[in-house]
Amino acid sequence: MARNLDHVLEQLLEISASWQQLAPDDSFAGMTLAEFQAATAQSKTRRHEVMALFAELAAKRKERAEADAATKVLVDLVINSIKGSPQHGSDSALYCSLGYVPQSERKTGMTRRKGKPAATV
Repeated sequence: MARNLDHVLEQLLEISASWQQLAPDDSFAGMTLAEFQAATAQSKTRRHEVMALFAELAAKRKERAEADAATKVLVDLVINSIKGSPQHGSDSALYCSLGYVPQSERKTGMTRRKGKPAATV
């Protein structure tokens, strides 16, 4: 399971700001502030790249939804055209092969409920 490392950026920014403000000339872990910032620059760069990719993904998903809506309109037109075609119609093998129920196989929906038995006293 992947770990969430969002706190790393916060920690990085906090360390850099505090180091800059309180001990800019000191070195820690064998490096100066500039060396630390250079060593951690790749992490910040990759995070910005990931954020850009997520924005691009959101835009592509929106484009896909719009394209799917246009496709759905065309699919409905084709299905309705098949149903209205004299050669095929709503009772044809083509219509059935597309996953629709042919007219001859449809149920009427009528049900005959049994009456309630008379209450005995």
